[in-house]
Amino acid sequence: MMAPTHSLAPTDALDRSQIIGASDVAGILGLDPYATRFKVYARKLGLIDREDSDDLAWGRRMEGPILDWYEDTTGKKVVRLFQTPQRHPSIPWATATPDGAVREEALNLEAKNVNAWQMKEWGEEETDQVPDHFLVQTTWQMAVTGYKHTDLAALFGGSRPKVYRIHYDQEFSDLLFTEAEKFYREHLVPQNPPPIDASDAAAKYLKKKFPRDVTELRPATAEEIEKARRYFGVVAQLDAVTEDADTVKNELKLAIGDAAGIAGDDFKITYKASKGSEKTDWESVARGLKSKVTEEEWAIVLGLATRTTLGSRRFLARMREQK
Repeated sequence: MMAPTHSLAPTDALDRSQIIGASDVAGILGLDPYATRFKVYARKLGLIDREDSDDLAWGRRMEGPILDWYEDTTGKKVVRLFQTPQRHPSIPWATATPDGAVREEALNLEAKNVNAWQMKEWGEEETDQVPDHFLVQTTWQMAVTGYKHTDLAALFGGSRPKVYRIHYDQEFSDLLFTEAEKFYREHLVPQNPPPIDASDAAAKYLKKKFPRDVTELRPATAEEIEKARRYFGVVAQLDAVTEDADTVKNELKLAIGDAAGIAGDDFKITYKASKGSEKTDWESVARGLKSKVTEEEWAIVLGLATRTTLGSRRFLARMREQK
């Protein structure tokens, strides 16, 4: 086992722009379904707000109960490490925050709350058949802490948790650190962003960085002309594919008729009516109320109900008609 890592108390100030944690690495390698290289960079540099969805918040709430279950079931003494970053003993920019550990066995613990529909991405219990981004995360954690094994307890849709055993792989770990160090040296240290991509993080970054247009329309550069033509070409292909998909979709609706849908060996298509709902016509309500009050009173009501919001920038591209 490696020498003990330097444990950082939760109150210790961490410059997140200059460290790489276990949850960052899969995004850097392009293996995280929820984060790209650009998103990792933008999040670390504070270029976009850190998101905290209901699923993420609920997942954190469930970490404790899952570890309680693991401790009660296995009889092992669990040390809980929530929000206590560990630093690699010789690589100061490499950190990890495993959910817990069994010190006597040099064993890391990770607790996951998983949607039931994601079960197909997992293999048999007690194997290391877990989604790639979790394999990356736990391998990085083991490299940082020096422990050689990880038990990952996953709770699927509220059923009994399943435990997966992941063993440390030095070759895989070396690959992770090679790519992470390259990202650290080329992007984080010089604060040089990776190429922009199609992620939601890139859209949020652009909206935050350029909220308003402040100069007039200008001639395009040669590089911009090339990108614009590429864009129009891709859009044309997308329009053609969309039209084809819509045609086949309508053909299927016609074939299904008044049935609830159709099913094959590897697919199911439903064509059902949604549940009806009631909707208030507030415009009609307002018109009715207006006739009951004076113009001065109506002006007050409008003033109280009126809010001014900043406009957003709209990306609009169109080709000029050829003469």
